[in-house]
Amino acid sequence: MNWKLTGQFRKVATLDDGPAAGLLEAIGMPLTLIPILAAIWPAIDPIHTLMNNISDLVGTMLIARQLDKVDMNVYNS
Repeated sequence: MNWKLTGQFRKVATLDDGPAAGLLEAIGMPLTLIPILAAIWPAIDPIHTLMNNISDLVGTMLIARQLDKVDMNVYNS
């Protein structure tokens, strides 16, 4: 089963290519980026997860301090 991209995009993408392949082609990015991203993503993902967790904790702490819900004696010990 094939689907065609309309407009200026003439390539016929198959479902075997996956939706990411069709999306990359539709926005003009080369398909050679897929294996590069797949190779470096396992190294980037733990850092991404760590930064996401840290930002959640920082945001929670900022709001809690503004609402005076933080026991600073416990926090500083």
